[in-house]
Amino acid sequence: MADHGLAITWGDFKPGRERKALNLWGEAVAFNDKAVADGRIEGWDAVLFEPSGTFPAGAVRFYGTAEQIGAVTGAEDFLAFIERGQQFLFNFGFRRFLIGQAMADAVARVAGAVDLL
Repeated sequence: MADHGLAITWGDFKPGRERKALNLWGEAVAFNDKAVADGRIEGWDAVLFEPSGTFPAGAVRFYGTAEQIGAVTGAEDFLAFIERGQQFLFNFGFRRFLIGQAMADAVARVAGAVDLL
């Protein structure tokens, strides 16, 4: 069940690296589609935020099981994209997230901890 995820976010282009960042985007779309086709993740989507002068400028989100997301974040090919993205874009990074039942379970754990206070 896709109750775990990974958000990759970025800020503005680094000066002089705009074309390389756009090329990386095309490679990333192909990588993401192949990851779905190969069963490495259950799905992905992307958002671009309206210009506001603040970080982030956009995000790509991967969805899958805890095992799928863990495997992707440790994979050499994924980490190569992260390293390249950091060379071309400011504030480029990733962070895991929870949705669905995994999020409900996490909220229940926090509620249990709050009850102990």
